[in-house]
Formats: sequence, C-alpha cells, structure tokens
Amino acid sequence: MEALYRPIHYPDEDDRQHSGKIRLLRDDQERHTELARSIDTARERSLPSSTAASNSIGPGRKHSLGNSPLHCVQEVRSREFSSRPQPSRRSKVPLPAQRTRRLNKQQTDKMGAEDYSPPSTDIITLTRHVLTEGFKQRKESAASGDLTILLASLQTTCIGAAGNTNVQGEDQKKLDVLSNEIMINALKASGKTAVLVSEENDEAIFVGEKQEGGRGKYCVVFDPLDGSSNIDAGVNIGTIFGIYLVKEGSKGTLEDVLRPGREMVAAGYCMYGSSANMVLTTGNGVNGYTLDNQIGEFILTHPNIRMKNRGKIYSCNEGNSMYYSEPVLKYLDSIKYPKKEGAKPYAARYIGSMVADVHRQLLYSGIFLYPSGANAKDGKLRMLYEAFPMAFITEQAGGLATNGTERILDLTPKSIHQRCPVFLGSKDDVEDLMKFFK
Repeated sequence: MEALYRPIHYPDEDDRQHSGKIRLLRDDQERHTELARSIDTARERSLPSSTAASNSIGPGRKHSLGNSPLHCVQEVRSREFSSRPQPSRRSKVPLPAQRTRRLNKQQTDKMGAEDYSPPSTDIITLTRHVLTEGFKQRKESAASGDLTILLASLQTTCIGAAGNTNVQGEDQKKLDVLSNEIMINALKASGKTAVLVSEENDEAIFVGEKQEGGRGKYCVVFDPLDGSSNIDAGVNIGTIFGIYLVKEGSKGTLEDVLRPGREMVAAGYCMYGSSANMVLTTGNGVNGYTLDNQIGEFILTHPNIRMKNRGKIYSCNEGNSMYYSEPVLKYLDSIKYPKKEGAKPYAARYIGSMVADVHRQLLYSGIFLYPSGANAKDGKLRMLYEAFPMAFITEQAGGLATNGTERILDLTPKSIHQRCPVFLGSKDDVEDLMKFFK
C-alpha cells in the first residue's frame, strides 16, 4: 500500500518559480499517505484472527459496524477535521450590524442620551394642526380646508403670458389672473370672509350676506402670486396672505383692513418650487408644512421655526444701489467689508421673489433688505399684503422687521396698496442696520 504513495521527485525542485506548488503537493501527499495507513490498520483490526493472515473474511462472517473500514475512515476524517482551527462561537470581532449599532451608540452617547429620540410616526397635517392649536388670541380658526386646498392647487394652473397689466403697472401672467380668481371665489364660498383685498384688484371686495356661503368674520389680504415675473425662469414663486378679524359690531368695511399689522390674527405664505411649502403663524410661533402629493395634504415638517440672533447671509438687489440712501449703503459696506479683526463678510443671496428670499432667511437666518430710493421713494413692497404678513412671521420666529426707523407692524396703512421699505431678519442684524438710521 505504501508503494502506491511513493514520494514524487521533481527535477526542478530548486526552481523558485515552482517551490510554492511543490510544497503544497508534498503536504497533500503526506495527508494521503497517512490516510492510507489508517485504512490498512482499520482493515486489519476488523478482520477475524483466524483469517487475518489470508486477508479475507470467511463465509457467513460479517464486520461489525463499529469496527468497519468505512467507520474508521469516517473517524479519521472526523479527527482530521476536528484538528483544524475552528472559529469561536463567541467571536470578539463585531459583525457589520454590531459595528453599526456600536457606532450609533457612540454617537448617541456623544450627543447625550437626553437629546436622542426616534423619529415620530405621527403624521400631522395642516388641517389637523391648525384645528388643534387654534388661535392664541381669539381661539377661532381663520385657516380652513378650503384655503389649504386653494393654495395647493395654484401650482397646477397653466403658465403663459396674458398681455394685461395690473393696477400696480406690472406685467401680468395668465397664472396671476387665474390664481386671483380662484382665491377670491374660494374665499367667498368658504363663508368665513367679509372683506378681501388682492394685489390684482384696485378696490377691496366686500362679501354680502346673500353671497354664496354667506358673510364671515374675517378679512383676508393677499398677493395671489408673488414673484410672477420670474415664472418663465423657473424661479420659486408664492402666495402671501394675512388675516384680520372684523371689528366688533362691524359688518365688514374698509376700516377693518386699514389697521396696523400687529392686529393680524394669522399670516402665512405658500411657496411653489421643487416642492410646495407653506409657512403659517397664528400668533403662537411659526410652523412649516410640505405638500404630500400622495394624500393631497400639507404635512408638518418644520415645527416651531426659530431664527438665530445673527446670520451670515444678506439678501438685497444691489443693482439698484445707486438709488439707495446713505444709511443703507453704509450698512452694506459694513457687512461686505467688516473692520473687526477676524470677521468674515456676509454672503449675498438674492432671488428676486420675496417669498423665496424670506423663506431662506427664515431657515438660515440673516437679513432681507428692500429699501426705498430715488427710484422708489416709498419703497416697492406693499405694506398690507406683503410687508405685514412677512413681518408678522419674522417676529414670531424670533426676528425683527422695520422700515428703518419704525417697527413695520406698528405702521397704519392709509390705502390698501400703500408701499413701504422693508428690512427684516435676524434680531442682531436688523438692530445693526437701524443704528445707521439714527
């Protein structure tokens, strides 16, 4: 038997190119030789003593299973397998999932156990949130499901040029006209409004008792589509609105809307872009919502929005800087060329759509400027349905809003389309600006 496993001689054994292969063949040869010897030994043990010399088994004699050659071979192979190094059942090397969990635990420990909480699975819609919170002052809801559906439906209207101009002398797009008509009709039909003021209408709209839905207790002022001149460029546009409660004993007159902005009970805007976002305040903080197209509802995605005391961004149309007053120019120089050692200049970000610019400042902090100038002595933004709602939202988020010398919400409009300069944003940034007006 051993002759069958005679060692093989390799003439080129000294050749380094084949030394590795030769070593493997030798190891394999030794294992086969040991296995063959074990088989021979097992066979001799299993044979009866009377026939061991003849290496045969007499008739009628059978091997016992425990001493059979097959059993011995299996035993040898089992012994060979057990002699190999086996991985420990309790390996100290963490699995990928264990490493991930350990990393997450380290991150959790780093930020503090009290700061960690799993994501909420409770979906809060705009309708549910508004109805639950109510108004802080009146505890009556000014925002309805009709208004929510109206704002969400604006993004589906057609876009195109319409060859008309509104009362402000601005070019109108078809979407301006459609969104204005949709808002007016929906607000009338809600039965919750008494007076409506739109940027697109020269006069205020009074809702009569015989109107479909009846007359309500609220006055709504709105810009149906802010930034419409940017539609063809694909820039974010939006709807701005503010809500007053009709004065006690009034049936809805112009005096109910020609009031300071601080008397608003709710304000908000809806921005249309890569997503539809609504930001709303009812006098108890600011919340942001994102439209879920699958269910057709705005979902609470930015609860309790708060601005930092100071930002790093300023938003201003510096193309008109030749018309700006000296205080504004000095302030712009102070943030572009800071004199304090180590201070960095502010980053300029300007879109040209008030909704988009204010939305960015609200989330990232900073200051938004739309000053008056030689080309627009009273500014360009409308006080009632642009400045007031945005100032209300900004202050509720922890910021400030001023016309340079006075708080915007303390101003009283004399007409529904009156304009004013607007500076709003982070508290410290706006205060720095006001120092230049003193």
